[in-house]
Amino acid sequence: MVVCALVATACSLPAELAESVREDEATETPAEGEVGGSEGDDPLDRSAERQGGPLRLTVQETAERIAELGGQLAIGNGPELKVTRPDGGAATVLDGADGASVAAQPVWSNEGTSLAWASSRPGVDGAGASVQVQPFDEQGQPTDERLESAAPGFPIFYLAWDAADEQLASLRNGPNGAGQVELGSIVPGSPLQPWAYGAPFFVAWAPEDARLAAHVNARAVWVADPPTTGPGAKPGAESLAAGDVLGAVTGTFSVLDWIDDQSLLVAHDGFLALLTLATGTNTESRLQPLVAVPDPIEFTISPDRTKVAYQGVSADAGAITVSTTSNPSPPISGRTDEIQIGPNERSLLVLNFQTNEIEIVARDGAVAWEWSPDSERLAWLAPAGPGGGVRSLHQWNFWTKDDDGGTGTASTQAFTLSRAVESTYLPFFVQYSQSVTRWSPDSTAFAYAARFGSDGQVLVQLVNAVALPLPVSEGDVVTWGTGPTPPPPAGGVSPA
Repeated sequence: MVVCALVATACSLPAELAESVREDEATETPAEGEVGGSEGDDPLDRSAERQGGPLRLTVQETAERIAELGGQLAIGNGPELKVTRPDGGAATVLDGADGASVAAQPVWSNEGTSLAWASSRPGVDGAGASVQVQPFDEQGQPTDERLESAAPGFPIFYLAWDAADEQLASLRNGPNGAGQVELGSIVPGSPLQPWAYGAPFFVAWAPEDARLAAHVNARAVWVADPPTTGPGAKPGAESLAAGDVLGAVTGTFSVLDWIDDQSLLVAHDGFLALLTLATGTNTESRLQPLVAVPDPIEFTISPDRTKVAYQGVSADAGAITVSTTSNPSPPISGRTDEIQIGPNERSLLVLNFQTNEIEIVARDGAVAWEWSPDSERLAWLAPAGPGGGVRSLHQWNFWTKDDDGGTGTASTQAFTLSRAVESTYLPFFVQYSQSVTRWSPDSTAFAYAARFGSDGQVLVQLVNAVALPLPVSEGDVVTWGTGPTPPPPAGGVSPA
C-alpha cells in the first residue's frame, strides 16, 4: 500500500510532468546518481555492465518494457479505487467513483486473484462500512461475483490476507474509541468477527497456516487461531485469550514477523531476538537475542525469510558495535559478525540469517523500506538532500548484493510524498510491508505515488536499466498484484 514518488524536474502538475517526460524522449537520461547510477556504471544491472555498459532506455522503450510486465496495479485516488495494467492501460474503477462511498486500504491476495479493500459511506457514522473483495478471472478481469463483508463501526486502517487467501485480519479503533484497537477476522462474504481488543497491536500471519501472531499492548506476544463461525464457534475475544501467551517482550514496541512456521523475530530489550515456539518435546517457548540494535528498532523480513533489514538509533556520544550472537539455533547461522556504527548514527542494515553477515545499506538511515519479491533488492526511502523530515523532497533508492559479493545502490529522481503515504502508511510501514508490495512480480520495477501541488500521480520505475519513471495514472497510493494481467486496450500502450 505504501508508495511514493515523482520527478522533481517537472513542475507543479502531473500533466506537465507527463508532457515533459515524453517531449524529452530523444535526449533525456537520468542524472548522475539516479536510477542506473553514475554514467558508465549501473549497479543494478551488472550483466549489462559486463557487456560494455548499462542498458539505457528512451521513454518509449521504457513504456514498452513496462507494458510487458505482469500483474496489475491497484490505485487509490481520493475516494476512488481502480485497477490498471502496469502501464496504466485497461483501467477499471471498482469503488468510489460516484462519491457515495470511499475506498481505502487496498490489498491484493497472495496469488493476486482477489483484491480486498475497506469501503465506507460518508456521513453515516460507520453504519454502511464494509470490506469488499473483488475476484479476478484468468484474463485479469473483475468477475461478476463481488463479496461483501459487513463491518459497521470505525474505519478499518489495516487489512492482511492469510497464507491460503481464505480470510483477512483487520485492525481499527475499538468500540470504546481512542486507546483501544480491535483485531478482527473476515471471511469474504461473511460479517467481520471481532477477534480481540488491545492497545495497540502489531500482527503477522504464519507463512503456512491460519495462525496469527500478535504483539499486544506493548508487552506480550500471542499466537492464536482465528475465531470461527457456525456450530461450536469460539467468540473472537476468547479466541485470542485462549491462545498461547509466549511471554513478555520488553523494550521497543514493534512489529513482529515469522522466520519459519515455528520461529518469530521480535524486538526485545535492545536486541532483535528469535522467539522459538513450544512444539513437540520443547514444552516452553524460548526467547534468544540475535543482534544488538539500539532502541527504537524497526525491521522487515525478506519474502524468502533469509534476511532482515533493520534500523536502530544510537543516542550515545560514541560509536557502538552492532554484533550478532555466536550461538543461535537454526534457522539462524552460528557465525558471528560485527560492524561499527558512529555516534548518533541511524543506519539501515541487512542481516543474512544463513551467514550472519551484516551489510550497511544506508548510514544515514531510511524513512521506510521494502523487499522485492525475489528478496534480492531492497527499496528504501530517504530525504533527497539536507533537511530531512516528511515535508522535504524524497527519493526511493534500490540496494542489491550480487553473486560476486558486490553491492550497488541507485535512486529515483526526487519527489514530494503523497498525503496518503505521508499520513497513513509511513508511520506504520513495517506493518504494511507484510500485506502489500509496490514491486512488480519479477522484481524489475517499482511503482510509487507522489504529489504535485494538491494532485497525486503514480509512476513506475524500472530498476534494472537507466530509465526515467513512467507516469501511469493519477493517484495517491498504489500496490502491485501478482495475478493475471488484463489485455491491453485497443490501440496498445496508453499510459496516463
